[in-house]
Amino acid sequence: MDVSTDSDSESISNKATPTPSANEDVHIKNVPAFVVWRDSQGKSHSLPDLGFSLLYTSITKRALFRLQATTRLKKGPLKPFLYLFVKPDEISKLDYVKGESQLDRDEEELHGQARQKLNTTTHVLRFELRSAATFVVPNDYPFQFLRAGSQATWTSMMTFAKDTRHFFIHFPMTTLSKVRLLSVCQAASTCGNLRPLDENISSLYGGKGGKVVDIHAIPENDVLQTREGIGSRESAGPPAYEACASAGPSLSAVAPPLCLSPDPNTQPSLKRRRRDSTDADSHDSVSCEKGNKADDRILQAILGLQQTMHEAKVAHEASLSKIMTRVEDIEGRFKQLEQDQRDLITEIRTHMAPLWEEVDARFQSQEDREHVHIRDVVEEVVDESIKEKMTEAVDEYFKSDGEGHDLIHKELNRIATILHNETLARPHLRGRGEGEDKGIAHGFCVHRCSVIQPTSTRAGHRGTAPLVIQAGLAAQARVGTPGVHARIDYRGTVGVGTGLQAFAVDSADEVRGARTAPQAS
Repeated sequence: MDVSTDSDSESISNKATPTPSANEDVHIKNVPAFVVWRDSQGKSHSLPDLGFSLLYTSITKRALFRLQATTRLKKGPLKPFLYLFVKPDEISKLDYVKGESQLDRDEEELHGQARQKLNTTTHVLRFELRSAATFVVPNDYPFQFLRAGSQATWTSMMTFAKDTRHFFIHFPMTTLSKVRLLSVCQAASTCGNLRPLDENISSLYGGKGGKVVDIHAIPENDVLQTREGIGSRESAGPPAYEACASAGPSLSAVAPPLCLSPDPNTQPSLKRRRRDSTDADSHDSVSCEKGNKADDRILQAILGLQQTMHEAKVAHEASLSKIMTRVEDIEGRFKQLEQDQRDLITEIRTHMAPLWEEVDARFQSQEDREHVHIRDVVEEVVDESIKEKMTEAVDEYFKSDGEGHDLIHKELNRIATILHNETLARPHLRGRGEGEDKGIAHGFCVHRCSVIQPTSTRAGHRGTAPLVIQAGLAAQARVGTPGVHARIDYRGTVGVGTGLQAFAVDSADEVRGARTAPQAS
């Protein structure tokens, strides 16, 4: 048991009383405890293997402080409990010890023993009483056959209850929080603030009830004689021997009759005395008595062995009961831990559900945007690639196809001839300069061109679809000849007049290219 590491004890008596609440209630029962006190002569004592019970109700300001010890008897109850009740209204001061700086060397050594005995960190309470504690025992008191260890416990309990006003109680720190313990200390240190619980001693010992022992009425030497005489009683024989000894002298101690006493002056007779029936009966009775004594000794030995076995069985059952209690406590903690884990998982899932939904929505939106973007990029790249590849394919076709070039050249020359003839035949198409014929000259030279079938027919042109030719010329000329329509972009020198404005554009067919026309004569 470990005492707190602060440098002094914390007194509660001068602090203001807090508002009571149900959270300040305390209920611990029969926890392991170790008591240290100092008698009137200044000698330090300790009492281990005790059970400490503390009940406190903050609303009613009632409390119970109880110490109990277990004893064993040779006869009677197997394990009678001895109780020490500390009256709450007789407590002048109750401190929570936070450090060892206020302890002397003997008390510090005893506190170390308490830590080793309980084998855990502990709370330490220091009691200062106005009157001694109340000593309660079973109704079977006084006891005459206490075991040696139980006799020592009995003596220590009586000594503690007789003249102790100042003592320490150590108990495990895991049984109670420090905050609640400080609340109890504060209530107990306030004069008249704490009252005892209605504890009826008639309900103790399984309903058999107990009685209060007046320690001051017991003589001092009675306690010492009881403690010193326990060893001689345990080493002595069974009670049957004492009863037989107190009943009177044995047959061997009775003096024989005078008539049977030997005369020192009489010579011993050589004749044997005749055994009569009286002597035979006496001998038989002595033999029977010796046999009975032997039987009694054997019976006592058997009973003692049975008693020892019974006590060992009871001790084993008590140990097993403690183990089972501990196992049940551990199982309860595990169940509580599992429940806490399930609650935590449920809470996490509840909080995470909207977050997961939002993440899914954002992920889907991002995926849709990426899909649209990738589709647009792919379409753009594919469109550009197709256009480039189509242009390259057409150029490559015309570069490699000589017959196609020759056909287009012939068609262009034919169209140029028709245009020239129409220009000469129609005065309004002739040039403005001094009546000179500046129509389109012969000899188109097409370096690059493409031809597409016409898609429409101009109304009133004798039903013949126009042919659109784009031959890379620098300007446009318009020929109104029915049945022949062409658009020529001039990009070279041609012998034409300024009157040729443009050809009619009635077709989606194009012939692209560059040509150089000879000068018109």
